[in-house]
Amino acid sequence: QAIASITVGLSVVATILLGDKLDKFLSILGAIACTPIAFLFPALFHYKVSAKTQKQKTIDMVILIFAVSAMGYCTTMGILGWAGDEDVMKLKYANFNPNKPPTPTTLA
Repeated sequence: QAIASITVGLSVVATILLGDKLDKFLSILGAIACTPIAFLFPALFHYKVSAKTQKQKTIDMVILIFAVSAMGYCTTMGILGWAGDEDVMKLKYANFNPNKPPTPTTLA
């Protein structure tokens, strides 16, 4: 009960302090907290508890690698977005032609 109260209290303080940057905070929080819940923990538990064959263990390991990679990528992009480098997160196409692959001159 105390841990839940502390978590809620810290979230309220973070919300008050961050104000207009709440969306960036939530993107980092989601990357760090939700990716393990959605991908990492289920694959890890399956690997430890019920994976019997090598195929099952391999699939679990692939999912674990994907989860860690996704968590790292999403966290990095959230931090870069917070730092004000939002162009890193967007691909802007000037004079985009779907029949021709983009080149550095067509990317803005």
